Amino acid sequence: EPDPSFDLNAAIAGYEIKRPFGASTVSKVTMETRRYEMAENDLGVESVLFRFDGAGDCTLTLVCKGAVHNIPFGLDHWKIGMTDRTLLFARSAYPNPMDVTPVRTAGICTWTADDKLSAYFLSMFNPGSSETFEFSFEGDELKMEIVPPTGTRFGPPGMAAAKTEPIILNGTKIKD
Repeated sequence: EPDPSFDLNAAIAGYEIKRPFGASTVSKVTMETRRYEMAENDLGVESVLFRFDGAGDCTLTLVCKGAVHNIPFGLDHWKIGMTDRTLLFARSAYPNPMDVTPVRTAGICTWTADDKLSAYFLSMFNPGSSETFEFSFEGDELKMEIVPPTGTRFGPPGMAAAKTEPIILNGTKIKD
């Protein structure tokens, strides 16, 4: 017979997905949009936008040739969201051959220094798919580092192997 004093919601509330970053935010950006034009690159990323809301949560927008992708991140907490992005930059997971979109995600970001934002997201469509971004802001310049995952190689035989070195893109702030 169930115990009426047992509160399942309270028991579950203590569980969470492990955070990928050891530190918590040292500073906070709120109610701001930052736009950067990216230098020509093999990934086709033309511009990157950061939209910070009142709580400091960030929506990262990647403008690529022929597509615009939005990925939501919670500041120091997991934020469930959606994206239409179907392939990771590091090619570390099976592609989405059916182009099923939108894809549900869980994203978290942390300011590890006043000028450094780390962001990580998990794809719930493709288990094991994740991507880590390290953003460095220096004046009007942006350095975007895509950190490849470590460990297991994903994909069928013959699929291009995952990148093992960080992918680095650079951009310049777009003035309003």
